[in-house]
Amino acid sequence: MTTDEIITLLQAIGVYTGKEVDEAAVAAWSEAARRRSWTFPEAIDAVHEHFADETGWIMPGHVTQLIRRVRGANWQD
Repeated sequence: MTTDEIITLLQAIGVYTGKEVDEAAVAAWSEAARRRSWTFPEAIDAVHEHFADETGWIMPGHVTQLIRRVRGANWQD
């Protein structure tokens, strides 16, 4: 994901949580996205999916788990 995509993702999270986007968050979430090869469509969908059911905080690991769940359901040989 690009830096701009990470910022957009964090802005979406901020709408739900009231948290502001800062440089440290961009760096941390960028690293998680890089390590687990998130795409922007997957990540933004995971954020909205999380907040459709949950009222608690979201961490990069939550996004990864939701992406893995969708990738697994859509896996084709």
